[in-house]
Amino acid sequence: FLILALFLPGVASAAEISLDLPETAKVGESFEVTVQITSDEILVNSVSFSLVYDSSLLTFTGYQSEGGAINLWVNAPHVDGDRVIASGIIPGGVAGLYDPKVKDLIAVPIARLLFTARAEGEADFTFSESSLLRHDGRGSALVHEEQGGKISLQRDTRVLDSAKRFDSQKPESFTLTFIDSGIFSRTPSM
Repeated sequence: FLILALFLPGVASAAEISLDLPETAKVGESFEVTVQITSDEILVNSVSFSLVYDSSLLTFTGYQSEGGAINLWVNAPHVDGDRVIASGIIPGGVAGLYDPKVKDLIAVPIARLLFTARAEGEADFTFSESSLLRHDGRGSALVHEEQGGKISLQRDTRVLDSAKRFDSQKPESFTLTFIDSGIFSRTPSM
């Protein structure tokens, strides 16, 4: 196996497509799931993925185009059954983001997906397929791992005080007064 790994350097890559998402969300609340890649410092110029989620617990509500590395969507994030499918191009490629506080390059955010929690439960996100293409002039596939995620969806337990929910004061009294038509309130005739 060691000899094979020496001749196939792409196989030994530590590239990965993964998710960054909150641990919990309240039912009715919207939250963001960021699809991100690490490419082991190899330039990547094309990404596609199919992300499976539990549509009985979650609703896909869209995506934010700001903050992601993909400038050109070939297939913008959209729902197909219980999956979000997307593919896009990163002109010039990207190998990672530089953070002066970290020794290595950090993960590159690819897409910022928006979901709303519909019901209580544990919602899993898994990649049914994904593709990372190198910026090598041929679009060679980059071997990579897929890392999904999980979020706990909880009922909102905050109970509003009934005195705060409703206006308990009566409205001030008022009188309606009708004014007769005057010279300036008539519609001019032609």
